[in-house]
Amino acid sequence: MDTAERISHLNVSDPGLLALLALWQDEKPSGLCIHDVRVPYDQFKSALVRHQVIVELAPVLSQLDEVYSVNEYKDLSALVEQEVIRQMRLAREMLSILSLYEKEGIKVVPFKGPALSHELYGEYVRKTSSDLDLLVSPDQLMQAERLLFQKGYTSKKYEFNHFNRLYWSFFKRFNYHGAYFNANEGILIELHWKFFATADAFPKKHRQVIRDSLNQERKGEHYVKLVKEDLIVYLAMHGTVHLWIRLKWILDIRGFMLKHGDGTDWQLVKEACERANLSRAVTLALRLSHVFFNTTVPAQFEWNSQDRHLNELWNIALDSLQGEFNPASRTQYNRVMRVVKGNAYSTAIYKLQDYGHDLINRLSGSRSE
Repeated sequence: MDTAERISHLNVSDPGLLALLALWQDEKPSGLCIHDVRVPYDQFKSALVRHQVIVELAPVLSQLDEVYSVNEYKDLSALVEQEVIRQMRLAREMLSILSLYEKEGIKVVPFKGPALSHELYGEYVRKTSSDLDLLVSPDQLMQAERLLFQKGYTSKKYEFNHFNRLYWSFFKRFNYHGAYFNANEGILIELHWKFFATADAFPKKHRQVIRDSLNQERKGEHYVKLVKEDLIVYLAMHGTVHLWIRLKWILDIRGFMLKHGDGTDWQLVKEACERANLSRAVTLALRLSHVFFNTTVPAQFEWNSQDRHLNELWNIALDSLQGEFNPASRTQYNRVMRVVKGNAYSTAIYKLQDYGHDLINRLSGSRSE
């Protein structure tokens, strides 16, 4: 069964999405060709922006030469060029920040943006990213924040250096990152002490993630990176908790499978996910990549059509991927996590998390006024 036949079995009717899918088909023939999926230029351009795949378009841009007019093709080329320049600025700033942190002894791991682009494609500017995301140990977060302030960044909401120890211990339990903006550079950085809003959305303690990243061989890289088995779980969980509303996240899974599919210890991934009850998210991510891009699925994560929670996640993903862009809310996050876990007791746990999150942020708001 080729890609077109697999997609035809799904309820994928968004023309913009179908046009984008046609551009990244490694399978020849795939049965899905951009010349057959013709959509008006404005609709195609809107799909590019909605799914944040502008830079990703660069290697396949030539396929559109005969699809759109000369002026439309020039407009696309200019859009890609502008975004490439922006990603180059992001990459330059990331390397500068990481170099500064290393000199100051701050242990930090970049896990999205230019770092992920380099990991999957060997170049810093092959992915469209809006900001820089860095994982840092909570006990070094204040120092990392102060160094950002020295480089001209300001806090988007909270300055953690103003928190006392007791308040910080509560705050970090119900939150997971701080955001900092450099108005002169137009760059946003997020410092994470957790990947997601709740610690149970990842199978390892985040300090262990940093230690494992530091302990692997760097092989000449300029910075520490996630180990492969942590990266695939992160990518799967990130796409899942955000309802897979952007195609670029499925392209990340495709990129991972093409680069690391054969070199990943999938049994290790499976065992870690089963301990944390997160296997459904990885299974979902691998199936999305397989259906849309014909990448392989490891035996440990074969689809189970009898799992109603897995089927619910699949339907959520297909609905969210199409049509209008609707960013995931905290309520949706909790709903998806309950489905991923599939446990009755998780409802009470996430309601408690919600209460704690709302309470601590109301208190934080009153402190900053």
